[in-house]
Amino acid sequence: MVITKKPATANFWSRTILPYIVFLILLIVTSCAPPGLDTSDQSDQKNNGPQPTPIVASYTVPRILQYCADTFPLVSNTLFKSGAALVADMLDSPGTVNLNEGKIEVFISYIVGSNSYLMDAFAWLLDAIPNDPQAPMLTPTPSAATVKGSSYDVANAQSTAQASNGAILSSWYSKLNANHALLSAARATMAKYTSRLRSFPNINSPSPEEVGGCLLSASTRMAGFPGRKTIILSSPLAEDASTLPFIDLTGISVEVINWNCVLSSAQACIASRNAWEAKLLSFHVSSVSIRDVQDSQVVKPSF
Repeated sequence: MVITKKPATANFWSRTILPYIVFLILLIVTSCAPPGLDTSDQSDQKNNGPQPTPIVASYTVPRILQYCADTFPLVSNTLFKSGAALVADMLDSPGTVNLNEGKIEVFISYIVGSNSYLMDAFAWLLDAIPNDPQAPMLTPTPSAATVKGSSYDVANAQSTAQASNGAILSSWYSKLNANHALLSAARATMAKYTSRLRSFPNINSPSPEEVGGCLLSASTRMAGFPGRKTIILSSPLAEDASTLPFIDLTGISVEVINWNCVLSSAQACIASRNAWEAKLLSFHVSSVSIRDVQDSQVVKPSF
């Protein structure tokens, strides 16, 4: 008896070849999605971190500060450190260093003996920091109603606009990051030197006080400076103000902190304070304030 087998061709195609054909068709369909659908790679968004936020800061003019501290035996270690801490706190305060400001120069000096002129313990400079650039104008993504042509033309126009906007935003974010890096570096520099100021050592200088040397140093440095100019003295002002020659302090603000009179009577202290205030005003300062130890803790120095 002869057994006749059915052809296996149909089963072979249905079980072996057909599934591959279906897979290829599905692959082609999914890779060629209809125009208008967003088929962008979402992994880009996952890989990108948060973008920088622009900082809004009003303009601050360049500033220069001369801080001069009297020393032992006129000033105790406690009072000396208090004056340094007041100035360091001021320089460390939020907003002292920001974007959109001019350069900052700081000079730290002793009021010593017979010559305090340009006798700096240390000094530092912070360069100007520009403002953050404004947000760029972006091209609106066109819609199907505004593009003539097929759905492929619409998709192409939308893709072109998105690519252009992406490049513009990327450039803007890069500028923001660079500017914020400048700000972080400037604040780190300020923190480094204010830490040094907090450990500023008192020294023993038994020679007579010479506040005039500090004032003359500031006059030399600040002449023609295009910004805010400040002198801070941590001193009892034991020197006789009438002995000072004229020193041009035009446009400079003078603040005396931790004033602790060392004269023999309250009447002499009042007379000395008034004489110093009148002398400083005669030097054409923009403002003058003399605060005792208690008031210095309430009204902080400014910069």
